[in-house]
Amino acid sequence: MPFRGQLYELDGLQKGPICYGECTEDNWLSLAREQIQQRIMRYEATEIRFNLLALIGDKREQAEAEIQRLRLVRNAIENVLGAPPTDNLGEADFSSVQDELERLMTQSPEEQVLALGDIAERIGACEARIAQEQDRQARWKTENERRRHNYVPLLFELLQQLAKNNMLKPMFDEAVEAKKKKHEEKKANKAKKA
Repeated sequence: MPFRGQLYELDGLQKGPICYGECTEDNWLSLAREQIQQRIMRYEATEIRFNLLALIGDKREQAEAEIQRLRLVRNAIENVLGAPPTDNLGEADFSSVQDELERLMTQSPEEQVLALGDIAERIGACEARIAQEQDRQARWKTENERRRHNYVPLLFELLQQLAKNNMLKPMFDEAVEAKKKKHEEKKANKAKKA
């Protein structure tokens, strides 16, 4: 990753960041790619165990920013068409979308109406992405809670109750029989293939 004009590798197995020299915002990806390829080339051609972690912005925040941008454009088009604005953006700053607005203002009213429909679809897609990210983050939270939970007391209690009710031995014998049966089926399948 670039930081203050230098290219760094962040590896949790190293004592600290590894500096690979100077870089710019324009060339750091190509320099990083070279370093990664050099590292991979040190291993045999059959080696496939590599892990790369890409750090990206929050997709939900990106979608929210895109919705805000699209709403600015939509309000400007609606203003030009003389339609009431869909969104009340108050004293909005249109400087971030000025280039897009200039292009849209040169279009005919029919094309601008079509652009409004396209903007509505894109806003809907962004809202769907936001909902998807919220669902994903909720699942991650649940999975992390399950991963951290200590299930050992539950297992001990379950085994004690099964033993107390004389259910543990029959279950064990049943599992052993099922394993034998599966092993015999596997042996029979091998014999058929041979």
